[in-house]
Amino acid sequence: MSLAPGTVAPVLDYIRDGWIRSVRRSGHDDYPRVFLPNNYTAQSISNQSPELRYWSASFANKALLLDGLVQVAIANAENLFYLVNRLGFVPGSSEITGLTRSEPPCLALVVREIFEHTKDIEWLRSSFGSLRREYDFWMSQRVSTVELNRYGHNASRRELEQFRLAVLAGRIEQPPDDEDFVSAAGHYLAETESGQDFTPRFEGRCLDYVPVDLNSYLYGYEKTLAFMARELGMSNDDEWEHAAENRLLLMRRYLWDESRGIFCDYDAVNDCHSPVLSAVSFLPLCFGIATTTEARATIRTLRPLLLEHGVASCELVETGGRQWGYPNVWAPIQRMAVTALKAYSDPTAEEVALRFVATVSTEFGRSGNLWDKYNGLTGAPGGIERPAIPILGWTAGVFRAFVEEFSLA
Repeated sequence: MSLAPGTVAPVLDYIRDGWIRSVRRSGHDDYPRVFLPNNYTAQSISNQSPELRYWSASFANKALLLDGLVQVAIANAENLFYLVNRLGFVPGSSEITGLTRSEPPCLALVVREIFEHTKDIEWLRSSFGSLRREYDFWMSQRVSTVELNRYGHNASRRELEQFRLAVLAGRIEQPPDDEDFVSAAGHYLAETESGQDFTPRFEGRCLDYVPVDLNSYLYGYEKTLAFMARELGMSNDDEWEHAAENRLLLMRRYLWDESRGIFCDYDAVNDCHSPVLSAVSFLPLCFGIATTTEARATIRTLRPLLLEHGVASCELVETGGRQWGYPNVWAPIQRMAVTALKAYSDPTAEEVALRFVATVSTEFGRSGNLWDKYNGLTGAPGGIERPAIPILGWTAGVFRAFVEEFSLA
């Protein structure tokens, strides 16, 4: 796939202008969103998605730094600090309904990116307590039976019933028995904590699974805390290195699937790996978890997920019907794939970035919007479960980063 001349520049202009237009001001009476002490970048320019979203903000922040909007990126991070210090965890979004769960723990990566840009050691020092608090949440509230971590939720029965009616109805087939569905709703609410609502990866049983993405992020968290401890002159950097090494041993024991040559989700209840091939298996490569041999095997195994317009979230499965399934292409998945391929010097990295940038640019020329997901076969806004939503967020963040990394402007 090639870039049509003149198609990237209009998107970059839209993104630069969009960051400013997406800034929201939070107030104490901002129901149904919780109060935030600083302005923040919303998921979209319009009011269709006006909240601060945790996982999406981590991708947006990278582009904000590239575009010189350093204080906006810092404000986003400090809002996340405020939430973890107030609630004990970072919720998936600042909407009241987002308080029942978190999202992939990427706050340490957000902090490290800002520090590497600003070199502000005092700001780094001030962030350490918030990061430790978030890490402690995952290590106390989200531990599986095999000592690795899993996704979960904090919802009451009433909140599960509300989730069933407000979110699952019309998107997920409901068991005939109400009691069974309350239990099923818990699994699906935990699935939203992965940021992938919904995906065939967990077979509707997310609470039973030890996810490869979550444990990769937490390995990265531990390595980042070790880095920070060294930068700040603390004496406990070995504590974090030991935690990372212990996680690595457990991941190799439970998450490595020798038969397929990938780290993948582990079903702790049935002692087997997920049957669904998912692009999140790129994440162990992003954090340097995989050996060179494991990385080559992973890249070979996941190559069929590369479609004309990007990397599909997972392989085509019979059950289908999930928006984080085949053939949808999402910006976070493209970021994972490109980072993984670059880390092990695979030349496909540039091709993946090029396909995504070309797809976003071409569709922007048609619609004037960036979308939350795209169809990997056609390049059109993605469907399945619900229509695509016009956003800025992670699509803008990943697009901007790819243009910078591969000089695609």
